[in-house]
Amino acid sequence: NIPTHWPQVTDIHVIQKGAVISISWKADAEVKDMNYVVERSTDGVHFTTAAVLLGGFESGKQFSYEFREKVKNTKYTYRIKQLKQDGSFHIAAERTL
Repeated sequence: NIPTHWPQVTDIHVIQKGAVISISWKADAEVKDMNYVVERSTDGVHFTTAAVLLGGFESGKQFSYEFREKVKNTKYTYRIKQLKQDGSFHIAAERTL
């Protein structure tokens, strides 16, 4: 039961100011009952969950999201994973700082 439609993630901004990383994005034509998982990796291969942002409040609308965290002086790769309640997922974006 993998959905054929995933909301388009746009306006992705990944910014580091000092020890704080900020990741923001918009989701167009969002589908109901979907969350966003922000994952982080130090090697670009093995990812762990940094945060889960609740989404899917209303189908067909555009929503904005933002995640912030303090980090050590390390190179990180972040990705935004769209996750449906049935467990199916889609990697919407990946950025390295």
